[in-house]
Amino acid sequence: MSAVVSGVPDGTVPARLTLWDTVTGEPAEISGGPEPASGRGLSGGVHHWHPDGESVVYVASDGSVWRCNVTTHRATEVLAAGGRRWWGPVHSRSGRAVAVVADQNELMRVDADVTVASVHREDDGWVMDAAWFGDSPVALRWSRPEMSWTTSSLTGSPGRPGVSVQQPFSNGTCTGWVSDENGAWNVVVDGITVDDGLEHAGPVWGPGQRTWCTDDEGRKVAYTRNEAGFGSLWVLDRVSRSRVMAGRAVHGCVSWSGTTLAAVRSGARTPPQLVAYDMSDPLAPRRVLTAGTAPGAWSSFDGDLVEPTVHAAGDVPYRLYRASRPNGRLIVWVHGGPVDQWQVTWRPRFTYWLSRGYSIAVPDHRGSTGHGRSFRLALEGSWGAADADDTALVVRHAQGLLGAAARSTALMGGSAGGLSVLSAAARHATLAACAVVSYPVTDLGLLLATPDPFEGHYNRRLVGDPAVSPAVSPGHLVDVPVLSFHGDLDEIVVPAHSLGLRDAVISAGGSVRVEMMTGEGHGFREPANIVREYALTEAFLGEHLA
Repeated sequence: MSAVVSGVPDGTVPARLTLWDTVTGEPAEISGGPEPASGRGLSGGVHHWHPDGESVVYVASDGSVWRCNVTTHRATEVLAAGGRRWWGPVHSRSGRAVAVVADQNELMRVDADVTVASVHREDDGWVMDAAWFGDSPVALRWSRPEMSWTTSSLTGSPGRPGVSVQQPFSNGTCTGWVSDENGAWNVVVDGITVDDGLEHAGPVWGPGQRTWCTDDEGRKVAYTRNEAGFGSLWVLDRVSRSRVMAGRAVHGCVSWSGTTLAAVRSGARTPPQLVAYDMSDPLAPRRVLTAGTAPGAWSSFDGDLVEPTVHAAGDVPYRLYRASRPNGRLIVWVHGGPVDQWQVTWRPRFTYWLSRGYSIAVPDHRGSTGHGRSFRLALEGSWGAADADDTALVVRHAQGLLGAAARSTALMGGSAGGLSVLSAAARHATLAACAVVSYPVTDLGLLLATPDPFEGHYNRRLVGDPAVSPAVSPGHLVDVPVLSFHGDLDEIVVPAHSLGLRDAVISAGGSVRVEMMTGEGHGFREPANIVREYALTEAFLGEHLA
């Protein structure tokens, strides 16, 4: 088995492509080539095995593609270079060709003699996640003004308006993908939908998501389920229609070879780990390998690794993490996106605050994924209002469950979540004592004017008419102290958002402190900056929360 083990952003520990023996569990690192790229979260799209099992192709951090010999553990051959960024190599069934995506907008075919041919190009859109349908490479595609979660299709197919697809897959015996034609992202194999009332995938924010696959014969389908933010891995027999759960927790990078079903697994108490299930007995999957990289010191924090409970404030779902040694304080933490969801996966940031007695509520406001297409698209035209109102409902509900007062409650969020947090505080008086935001959206007009090649066009659908759309109202934040962190190199939500908010609120008589993070973009990566963020936040909460 193989996986990419991420490195440290400052370069002191490089990422590495690692092989594990499925019998002994012993790891061996591939060497000789540049370090591999890292996927997003539980996504892959970085490497792929040759059908003969003798080699692996992988994408390097510089965007080139290398072939590695599995026996010698050496990377020796460049398959594609030339100044373009390649992603998601996939071998054909014969192994004589590789399908790969270039610059996330062109599907390419690389034959054995390294002849490169273009298969499909989107001049005003995106291409991701190559696969082989017979002898033809295909991939996911969509064009402006759509996003992958609004209307998308596979190359060579006209698709259907108002239907989102993703994750094309074929093992030579069957063909399928994920589609929300029935109202939720469900696996479709040979035209038959696996419909069990829950979603089987998340939003495509980048390449490499793989939440389903089949066995070699195409009879059994392995797929993940989103269970109110929790996760599980299931196996469906397409002939008998029987279904069995292989494992609990959120799984990604799912693949199957022979009698081994493999995945990356994560949960509230489980750092990301590589797992393998023995599927020899289809009615009794058995985990036979667990390989992780988290430091052993995490085991000493067992009492603060908290499983959340699921609740609803009216029609708004949320998860509540209760501190094992509560200090009476509540953090309501809003995910970014805004079309996204924080499933119950490994979140050391949560553990930090839980270990200090804070309970944490995580809202799934309108626009969140995991609850079907209608809920996912319900935010369009009302971003900054509907999400803020949903967040306020969750705040009140969680305060009631915990007996927490507004003066003991802090709101937190980053990027789009920052807009939700600040708008909630501005629209709902006495909701919380303070707010901590990171690279927050505060000026919708400025956001629409900032070039964002991935989702800038979609922001207009979320906002609606910027002349009448709600934005953060500085005058209503006078009574809510705000701490904002912003990367000085952020090109997606530019620093002017935080700086403009600071000037406006201070002019109105309020309190906003802005901390610029040197060398950071949209999200903080350097350990020193992250430590600083924790320390300043803890001091801020200590000052403003009862």
